[in-house]
Amino acid sequence: AGTIQFTATTSGGTWSGNGVVNASQGTFDPATAGTGVSQILYTVDNNGCQDTSSEFVDVLPAPNAQIASQTALCDNDGPLNLSATPAGGSWSGTGITDASLGTFDPSIAGSGTAQVAYTATAGQCSDTDTLDITINPAPDAVFSVTSPLCVTDNPVVLNPNTAGGSFSGNGVSGTSFDPAQAGAGIIDVVHTVSANGCTAVDTQSVTVNDIPVDAGKITLN
Repeated sequence: AGTIQFTATTSGGTWSGNGVVNASQGTFDPATAGTGVSQILYTVDNNGCQDTSSEFVDVLPAPNAQIASQTALCDNDGPLNLSATPAGGSWSGTGITDASLGTFDPSIAGSGTAQVAYTATAGQCSDTDTLDITINPAPDAVFSVTSPLCVTDNPVVLNPNTAGGSFSGNGVSGTSFDPAQAGAGIIDVVHTVSANGCTAVDTQSVTVNDIPVDAGKITLN
């Protein structure tokens, strides 16, 4: 808390006591006084006669809110619970989905810098700490592939939205898919891309149909 101003019914007096930082204006600084009870005196001098009144001020210990550091996240990361002391405070800020647990969802906050705040309360006193969290954009791993195919079809090209990733799966070679090598069935082809310290994965299912065992016999009537 900042400084506060004392007032008196009679003006022109002088303030004194532990924590008084301006004797004429009656400015009191709790940080200067420190925790505990301080006696504040107000003295008025009129024609050589003095009168003094006093009050006692109890300065309570304020909590010290501190948020634990957090490494950079990716906007495709799942929610996580942030950590702070002392326990029992309240969280706020972009991406906070649970004010009590401090649950932070990077996908809601979005890429960039998100600032979160933690407020701890003890009696009438409170303290707030803030933290900037860096959220890096995950790359686009989405790709397209022809489906369905026949086992006799030629290899087809896998077309990613973002170049530089890697494909995996039965029948995959580089950036192509060979249905003959994969064989008949439903084949999962996976594209993995890493950038900005983030990894994204997209999976597409390719249906490969077998050819008929016997096409039958043609007869002329």
